[in-house]
Amino acid sequence: MGYDILSMGPPSSGGIHLVQMLNMLELLNIDDAEWNSSRYVPPADGSRAARLRGSCHAPGDTDFWEVPVQELTSVEYARRRIADISPREPTPSTEVAAGRIPLEKGENTTHFSVADSDGNAVAITTTINLYFVTCGIVVAGGGFFLNNEMEDFVHKPGVANVFGLLGNDANAIAGGKRMLSAMTPTIVLRDGRPFMVAAVREDRPSSQRSCR
Repeated sequence: MGYDILSMGPPSSGGIHLVQMLNMLELLNIDDAEWNSSRYVPPADGSRAARLRGSCHAPGDTDFWEVPVQELTSVEYARRRIADISPREPTPSTEVAAGRIPLEKGENTTHFSVADSDGNAVAITTTINLYFVTCGIVVAGGGFFLNNEMEDFVHKPGVANVFGLLGNDANAIAGGKRMLSAMTPTIVLRDGRPFMVAAVREDRPSSQRSCR
């Protein structure tokens, strides 16, 4: 629709999911929908499906795992994803995921967007994951707190992490490997120049029963 979306690629799933959701919105065409009408159900359902199902296919460091980015961000993939979405009611959560782990939202992720009059733009998201930062230790010369981001790797097959997520070998722990993320720092361009600098806050999905 005349805009270019620049966002984070693997091992973050965020940029892929953002493009998937925008593709779905374009196909569903709700520009003339009445505010909060039932026509908002398919886009909401589609965004949830993109987040949950897409995590199964975009879960790893591309230095270690082949992630089908082109397919996942294609319009045809979005068309297949919305084909089974009802315009009248959302898909039951039990058919998409296996429940939710109750966790309080923490103050552990920071994003900042910067733009100047010359057209330069920066979108940066950083996180410590959970509360290990309370140790208060900063890496000398690095400028960042120690964190527990290894929690975002798969500990072992079939065992959920603290967020209730199940993964596969694509996100298994390995030396020099980057873990799965959902961070989505994003720059939107119009006519080749920054139009918007933002971050999409993606809550962790509920536990995944299967990858379909």
